[in-house]
Amino acid sequence: MSLVPGYKYTFCIDFSERGDVYLLSDSNLEQYRFDYECRNNDFFDEMIQGLCDFDSVPVEWRDMLVWLPFRDAHAYESVTYEEFSVSIDTSGSSWSLAGMTGGDNYQEFHLILDGWDNGRPNDEGASGDMSVEVLIDVERRVTLPNYTAYLVIGALPLSCIIIPIVFHSKYHSTASEGEDSGEMREVPFLKEG
Repeated sequence: MSLVPGYKYTFCIDFSERGDVYLLSDSNLEQYRFDYECRNNDFFDEMIQGLCDFDSVPVEWRDMLVWLPFRDAHAYESVTYEEFSVSIDTSGSSWSLAGMTGGDNYQEFHLILDGWDNGRPNDEGASGDMSVEVLIDVERRVTLPNYTAYLVIGALPLSCIIIPIVFHSKYHSTASEGEDSGEMREVPFLKEG
């Protein structure tokens, strides 16, 4: 499915048995397929089991060796009913903004309804046949332009510079107006008494 920026997608998934729900990007879908092949192919089972074992991979290396759900948050394991929302802020990635990839204006995502024992430690094991009801609600979302964050973050340092300059110029202009009038004023002092 293609998720377009400016919309909020609410997914409602109802399993007849316990199951797992994952939202994956294209790159993680390939790693998910590799994990599936590792666990279902007896020939490679002994040789590649270490690569597919989630617990044996250090945390900082997991995103390169093991599949991860979108934003590391959209993994719902051992559930019978789950409801979650996703909103895409920009189209593409930071690489597409730099012009390093193709000109796609959307991102491909895959909703995985999992009923087998995959490589993640908290997933639901294989439970046989199941039926699943999936409802997807799409709403238009009002978003602020990207430059508003720069304005808000830049306003504080700029105000720390501009406000003292304005006060100084007002104070200085008031003092110079008194000198131009030519009046001499005495400063009152207390008489000793």
